[in-house]
Amino acid sequence: MELAVYKKVLRISAPIIGTSLASIFANIIGMIFVARLGHVQLAAGALASSTYIALLVLATGSMYAVSILIAGTTREDITIRKCIFHSAIVVGFCLIIPIAVFFYFCGFIFQCFHQPQALIDIAVGYFHIMIFALPLIVLYMVLQQYFIGTERPSINLKITMLSLISTTVLSYIFILGKLAFPVLGLKGLAWAQLISLVFICGLYSYYLIKKGDQQKYQLMTWQLQANVNTCWKIVKIGLPIGIQYGAELAAMTIATYFIGWIGIKVLAAAQISSQISMLAVMVFLGLSQGTAVLISQAMSQKRIKDCIIYNKAANILGVSLMLLVTAILVCFPEYLIHFYVNVHDINNQFIIHQAKILLAVSGLVLTVDAVRNITAGALRGIHDSKTPMWWGILCQWFIALPMAYLLGFTLHYGAGGIRFGFVIGFGLCAAILVFRFRSKMLAQVGQAS
Repeated sequence: MELAVYKKVLRISAPIIGTSLASIFANIIGMIFVARLGHVQLAAGALASSTYIALLVLATGSMYAVSILIAGTTREDITIRKCIFHSAIVVGFCLIIPIAVFFYFCGFIFQCFHQPQALIDIAVGYFHIMIFALPLIVLYMVLQQYFIGTERPSINLKITMLSLISTTVLSYIFILGKLAFPVLGLKGLAWAQLISLVFICGLYSYYLIKKGDQQKYQLMTWQLQANVNTCWKIVKIGLPIGIQYGAELAAMTIATYFIGWIGIKVLAAAQISSQISMLAVMVFLGLSQGTAVLISQAMSQKRIKDCIIYNKAANILGVSLMLLVTAILVCFPEYLIHFYVNVHDINNQFIIHQAKILLAVSGLVLTVDAVRNITAGALRGIHDSKTPMWWGILCQWFIALPMAYLLGFTLHYGAGGIRFGFVIGFGLCAAILVFRFRSKMLAQVGQAS
């Protein structure tokens, strides 16, 4: 395979990856500050972040359709681009309404899952603040996907880097109680994220209003140009993506609740491994989205062989990077863990031991999940969003979760067994999606000939 293909995949994927890493890194730094307040606050962070991300992706995952639809337009399609942009905002606002209700009543829901009350009391405050962030998150996601679709993801990277700085500074002040502020703990992280979202949406708005080549689209106006057909198109392409990501993350959230049954210290260890692994997840999710955009463009121009080449290149890049990540997780776990807890403190040895096990298993999860997500992105590029959705849900809820419970509790492998259940679920789903993509491409080649 030519080096130019890898360069092309990386050219569009790298800024997406950088933006995602910057976004998640702000959360990781905030959680490191939370960890300084003790393992109870850290465990509450696991409960809050796993639930928050699953629900948020369920609502905003549909916005991934924006980049796919915009990629099929040209710069001259001013009305179409504006309609896609405004329709996505309308769809997003409708989807966050039930999420806001969940956030408000989250304490009762956590009690239904028999989570420790000490953790619930901390997590509830976080969710009640983040209710006000939901509309800003929708706007942020639509703006981000718009620039990815116009092949200008570097704009996202620049703005997100500024957001990273602001979130880090605010997290330090609010979480740890600096500059005469009280110690807010996990609630401080929520305030930092909310204020940073106001900042980042303001930057995007200023850019769209003042930048010469963007003024003609008039995206940031009060006159909505949304229509039912475009909204339905976004729902048709994007909702399966949101349901897939949301349902999968919900399954992993249930697995987090399983770990919570084992104990608070084990849940704290799970949060450490999850936060570290999330950095790697952002890499192959960026490759997945970049692949979707490239394949969408290639399909619109009937370049079927290029679709196959882009998918293959992205998978080789993804698996290679995840194998490197696995080696780091296995060989240098204590170096990574020491950002969260004092590795020399004898009272932390149980947490460290559990975190090492979970990091090693996470390496396997990440490798098979890279193939699954990148191939899912390739299928979305040919507007096949339902296949990744249905197989993702089936493999997570009916394979991964039962295997997690079996390995974790019936066979007594604990938290490591719970995580390994997802290696099995992700692996099966990856194999099915690879077969599906190859079948679709062979059918397209047959039609072309």
